Amino acid sequence: MKDKVSNLFNSMDDKIKKIMKEGLMFCFVLAIISSLFLLTYDLFYSSITIYYIGFYILKNSILFACTFFAFGIGFNRIKKEIE
Repeated sequence: MKDKVSNLFNSMDDKIKKIMKEGLMFCFVLAIISSLFLLTYDLFYSSITIYYIGFYILKNSILFACTFFAFGIGFNRIKKEIE
């Protein structure tokens, strides 16, 4: 399984790989921002709205990361079939 995923990334087109890396970095930044919101809520316990903002940003960042990963693999496969 690990070799299969490694071969998949190594055979990927450079443009698709670049878009995937930038998208995953964007998702990582969103996860850090959401962690800051959740830490603020944990330390100061000020408003439940801060908790929900942090939770929804974290949920969306995980969803975006999975989407970038899946669509990157899909577009790579489509591009290989066209060629």
